[in-house]
Amino acid sequence: MSPVPPKHRNRMSVGPVDWRDTKLARNLDAQGQQELILCSRRRLQKDEILFSQGAPDHRYFLLLSGLMRIQRHSLDGHYLTYDLLPAGSCFGELAALDNGIRTGSAVAAKACELIEIPQKTLMHWLETQPSFTKFLLMHLVNITRHNTERLARLSYSTASQRVAAAILDWAQISGNVADAEIPGQDEWAAMIDVSRETLTRNLAQLQKEGVINKDGRKIHVNDLQKLKELIHDDSLLSHN
Repeated sequence: MSPVPPKHRNRMSVGPVDWRDTKLARNLDAQGQQELILCSRRRLQKDEILFSQGAPDHRYFLLLSGLMRIQRHSLDGHYLTYDLLPAGSCFGELAALDNGIRTGSAVAAKACELIEIPQKTLMHWLETQPSFTKFLLMHLVNITRHNTERLARLSYSTASQRVAAAILDWAQISGNVADAEIPGQDEWAAMIDVSRETLTRNLAQLQKEGVINKDGRKIHVNDLQKLKELIHDDSLLSHN
């Protein structure tokens, strides 16, 4: 039996996606794909918790629809959203790999459907699926790069620069550098460590100066070059 051919999509979104269309499935052979479809499926309602920070949970997940928020709680009760995962994403590999506790919580930002992959299956794939092993390594590399860039951005950039960078990030996630489909403003503000009021003010200023057009949760980038320049020098943006 040959692997099921993927149905290519142009962008990741809230889905739903066919499991065959995911990067995970494309990096498994026929046997691995059969093992994937035999895994349990689960549905979550908006704001339902999949796993909590500190929990001894070792499952690996493939998100088929919805949006998953990965967050970390602080001692004062606040939380920082450090990722919003669209349909097609895999997550949960760290605790599965090192048998440790969850370093953050996973909460459904929108209603979700996902596949729960047991730790035993993940470890079996690492031993028998070379393409999957390379896929997982590259995924971990991308996470490391993303977190390094985000840390630098939070440490050294202004709120205006973080907003501009986030627009570019979401445009890339949406699959079109000219258009971005953004999360809710509370989620977005938490991700880039600004208040919702600061985010709203900066979006309004970018629209006033013609850099973007905003329509609900959709942003069209009118001046990509200026947006990129603002990431490095926010003095280019007037604050009148």
